[in-house]
Amino acid sequence: NKKKKEMPGKKKKSGADSVQVAIRVRPHTFTDGGDNRDCLSIDDKYGEVCAKDPDGKRAEKTYAFDTVFPTTAEQKDVFDAIGAPMVDTVLDGYNTTLFTYGQTGSGKTYTIQGLPGAGVRMGQDYDIEKHKGLTPRIAEYLLEKVGEVIEEDSTANAMIEMAYLEIYNENVRDLLTPNGKSESLEVREDAKKKPFVQGLTWKKTINSEQILKHLLLGNTR
Repeated sequence: NKKKKEMPGKKKKSGADSVQVAIRVRPHTFTDGGDNRDCLSIDDKYGEVCAKDPDGKRAEKTYAFDTVFPTTAEQKDVFDAIGAPMVDTVLDGYNTTLFTYGQTGSGKTYTIQGLPGAGVRMGQDYDIEKHKGLTPRIAEYLLEKVGEVIEEDSTANAMIEMAYLEIYNENVRDLLTPNGKSESLEVREDAKKKPFVQGLTWKKTINSEQILKHLLLGNTR
């Protein structure tokens, strides 16, 4: 029998479903200074990454994660494993958070936002759809699923609002203010002890294009 091929980023079996930790390993780029030696070996089937010293001076160390995306993983693989399940969880009535962490140049912006939509990068054509990040894919999927619910139930209705803020040096800044200027905002608690940002701008959205438009606006501030 032919062995079934494992998809990149296949989720490792885990008993903890509330918090999932995934790691994505990017391929070598010109920013690496020409040193293209591999220092990681990846087992995405079992969610393990082995760090090794190319010079052989240090002992290897193996780390386990819920999901591992190898250098061959594409944007859609990341969305299928992380983005879509998050939206499904939200529609089941739960809060979700996606937190990205990594050093400068590790690929955070590419994974979350993707490449710019102009269609050309560094003189080379690229497939816009292929390089979409998690944010545009999640926006499209969320609107699609909400639309399906409304079509199936004529009594159902939905309102989607979004906010975009920056937290830097313990200061909270609104990125969607009408005048483009924002002073530091305060994080407070409501009567039910739920945190909220006082004075934060919220935008009603009816399609994924509006969501992306607001995100692009916030990125310029």
